[in-house]
Parts: sequence; C-alpha cells; structure tokens
Amino acid sequence: MPVTPTNPAKRIAGPCLIRNKGIVYFSKGDVVLDPIITPFDVESSAADPDAREDTFTWQVKFTPVGYVSAEILAAFYYTGNILTSRLVHHKRAFLPAAVVTATNIITITAHGFRDGHAVCVTSDDTLPAGSTENAIVFLHKLSANTFTLHPTEADALANTNALDLTTQGTGTHYIIESEYLEIHSLTDDDEKYHFYNTAIIGIPTLTIKPNVTPFGEITYECYRKFGVAHSADNAFYTRSLEVNAEAGDLDYDQVITEAGSLTWGAAKPFDAFTTKDGAAISFGLTLDAVLDGAGGIASRKIMSQEVTLTAEPNYITAEAVWAKRKVQGAGTGTGRRLAAGADPLNLISDSIYARLYGAICTTSPAQYSKTLDRLGALTWKATRTYNAGVANPLYSVSEEAPV
Repeated sequence: MPVTPTNPAKRIAGPCLIRNKGIVYFSKGDVVLDPIITPFDVESSAADPDAREDTFTWQVKFTPVGYVSAEILAAFYYTGNILTSRLVHHKRAFLPAAVVTATNIITITAHGFRDGHAVCVTSDDTLPAGSTENAIVFLHKLSANTFTLHPTEADALANTNALDLTTQGTGTHYIIESEYLEIHSLTDDDEKYHFYNTAIIGIPTLTIKPNVTPFGEITYECYRKFGVAHSADNAFYTRSLEVNAEAGDLDYDQVITEAGSLTWGAAKPFDAFTTKDGAAISFGLTLDAVLDGAGGIASRKIMSQEVTLTAEPNYITAEAVWAKRKVQGAGTGTGRRLAAGADPLNLISDSIYARLYGAICTTSPAQYSKTLDRLGALTWKATRTYNAGVANPLYSVSEEAPV
C-alpha cells in the first residue's frame, strides 16, 4: 500500500522566478513553504494537555540567485538605518492636512515608498472619503515627499485612475506596506503562489568569494491580508497553474561570483588587504511578534540587530591586529565603548560595496601550527555612534560607496 507523505512543508521545484517589491529575480534551487503554527495547551487534572493553535504565519525560504542591482540590494538589506522597535513593514503616519482633495495628492516628507508600492491605509478616526480601511491599493510616487493612491499596480505605474479623495478625514492616518511575494516555478507544471502581505525576517548572508554566489538563504514571513480573518479562503495566498509569460530561464551571464578586498581605516596594513578565502557578512535580527488579537501575527518589531563580518586576512600579523584592538596598554580597560576608535570596514568587489560602520575586531587568534596560517579567522562587529543625537547606520550594502 503506498504511503502518502504528511510533512506540512510544501516544496516548489526550483529554480523559480520571484517577484517582490517591483523586482524580479530567481531562486537558486527549490523553494520551501512552511506553515508555522505556535500552539498552546489546555490542561485539566484528568487528562493530558490538549494542544490548540495560538498564532500562525507562513515562512518562505530559498537562496536567491541572478543579477545584482541597486533595487535588489535595497530590498534584501533594508535595516541599516533602522533603530530598534521599528516594524519589518514600512509604515508612515500623516495628518488630514497632508491630503489635498483637489489633486488627490498626499504629502509625507521622505515617505520612503517606491513607485508601485502595495500599501493599505488605516486611521485612528475617519479615513479620507474615497479610501477604504485595510484595502490593498498601490502608490504612485510623484516625488520623495508626495504620492497618489491607485486601485491596481498597473494604474499606479501609469499614473491613471487615482483614488478620488473627496475629504481629508479626521484623526491620524497611517499608510503601511503590504508587499506581495510571487513564486513561479520554471520546472514544475508552472506552479505559482501569490502571497499577499510579506516581509523579510531572515536577511541573506552576503558572501564575496570567487567561487560562491553572493546571497545566502533568505526568509520571508507571509502574513494574512490586513483586516481579513486567517480562516477566510485565500487569506494568505492564492495558488494557480499558469505559463510564466515574463521570463523562462535564468540568464547565467547575469550570475556573479566575485573576489573582493577589505579596508579598515586608512593606516597600513589595513588600508587595503585581501583575504584567504573570501569574506562573509551575517545580519542577525531579534524580532518580536506584533499580535492582532485574533490568533494571528500582523507584523514583527525589530528589537535589535547585529552585523558581523568574518574573514581570514592575508599578510597581516596578529600583533598588528592586537595593536589596533587595544587589548592591552593605553586606551584599554573593561567597560570601554567598542565604538571608540573603531573604523568603518569596507568590503569591495566589482558589483557590491558593503560597509560596517564603527567596526571593531572581536576575535584575532594567533595560531602556532605547521599547517595553519599564523593569523586565524577574524570577526568584526558593527557598532553605533551618535552625532548631535542622530545615530549612524550599522551597515550599508549598495552598488557603490555610501556618501
């Protein structure tokens, strides 16, 4: 008798075409969809505990591959300037006076939304007439400070059929991203999943190494539509079988593998050095669930983030690293701020420029061995400093050096 698999995780045969935040790229291999149920127990003195569902989300995991662009880097590595207690969703507030009913234009200084951004609007009192609570609409970016709202993504990109906002509403209004994630298999009967409301909760490790593609595994968390019960049909996603008309195959000419170099301050020997086997940057996030009171998770708060780079330098002595770390002598001592005296650490390749601000080296082992290099693998940690009350970012990942 055949055995039917019961693993709730769903595999989509890769490679897959991925659409998110207005960009298109590919998965390196398969994509795993994993429904995450957090249970709680109901107990009595006469029986064993009965498990019940507490919260539920979907997680989507895969390794991205394909071309590198400013849009892809900005989408993957989005937390550099974000301090703690910010949502993984982008959210902005605005007052009724920001709505111009004659033109349907909304003004929010440095709103941070892209052209075609999927969003929903809500209010603590009354929304402008012409908008609907929690409905997914799409933003047309007029400028860095102004935008209009549209019923479809195509309308937003073409700047047609803007929502007719006939009143300014009352109270404080909010606009929050509701970006979709679309996964379309290129090998498995053109299977396609469309998740409505997603955010990255696992930032991919960035590796610059001649024989490795740059991006590690990425994790998306997929929440249900705003204002929709998770028990509703298609609350999280829709599934279909359809031919992919946008792209058929990955163009391997666009897949990069690159060597890179490092700079850590301007003083020799750290002003320019290479590594034995590449360098990798990991991005750790500590997240807290934002519960919606109805058995679901609406978003997550960023409670803290940690950015580290690991590499094994060529032609640098352990003594040189120890001197820069100030592990003994003047300027050392327990309780000292690591940011004091730290320098930006830059990882540079032909296509990607990454920077850890205020980088401090936390490990620098000297290895006495016949087979090992004298200086082992080093780990740098990004730290924050403040200038006039404004915090510097922890890191930057882009196509060129940050200004």
